[in-house]
Amino acid sequence: MLPSARELFERHRKLTESDDPVERIKVLWMMAELGERLEQCSDHEIGNLLDLVQGGLCIFGPEFAVCEHAKRRLQQRTALETSMVDVPETPVQSLHFVTAVDEQRGMLSFCCETQPLMTVRSLRHPKRCPFCQQENPVLKTLPTNKREEKP
Repeated sequence: MLPSARELFERHRKLTESDDPVERIKVLWMMAELGERLEQCSDHEIGNLLDLVQGGLCIFGPEFAVCEHAKRRLQQRTALETSMVDVPETPVQSLHFVTAVDEQRGMLSFCCETQPLMTVRSLRHPKRCPFCQQENPVLKTLPTNKREEKP
């Protein structure tokens, strides 16, 4: 069974504190072993190891800040990658609101929810919204407010 990361760290520290030169040379072997193990780790696992390393650092030191930043970046990247895999791509539909209809001139004014402070005026029905590029943003048959006269 392979030793845990924590056990490797403890052995490494003991070897570096030793006065025996042979023991200190073993540190090079330990570093190579640790490097091989780290190459097999995912970004999330590396982030967890950084959390372990941070425990031995001064909270006000620059090393702590670097570890914290690296840990968050790796864990966010992993979270982003997993969320991108799980979510199927679907086209985004924007709402379009008709603000005015001028039947005499054949003009139509509408707003797109992506640019709520802008109004688009179009001759006839628009083929595409200039803001969100959605095709046919306004229905071809718009309800009119004409009153039906009773016979």
